[in-house]
Amino acid sequence: MNAAELQMWETYWRKPQAEIWRENGMEIEVALHVRHLVESLAAGAASNARTLVRQQMDSLLLTHKAMQDAMIRIGDDQLTDAPAPVSKRPSARDRRLAAVPDATA
Repeated sequence: MNAAELQMWETYWRKPQAEIWRENGMEIEVALHVRHLVESLAAGAASNARTLVRQQMDSLLLTHKAMQDAMIRIGDDQLTDAPAPVSKRPSARDRRLAAVPDATA
């Protein structure tokens, strides 16, 4: 491991997702991702290297969409399998009705 990979390795193992990686024995997957990430950041790296890194990020639950799809929410220093609460945005109809004063009042 070179210095850049070692620094990235240490950073990654501080992430909340590291608990999942440990439980599932994913050390090799993380190591490969770190190596490919560092390689993809080098000048002149091929675009397929970045595509591979993106796919690995999804597999390691490092993207918002991957965590959403797996119904994992990170917050308050804990992992939970409960989906994040969804707030209902008022519809355009509700906004229009709210803007009209009540004539019976």
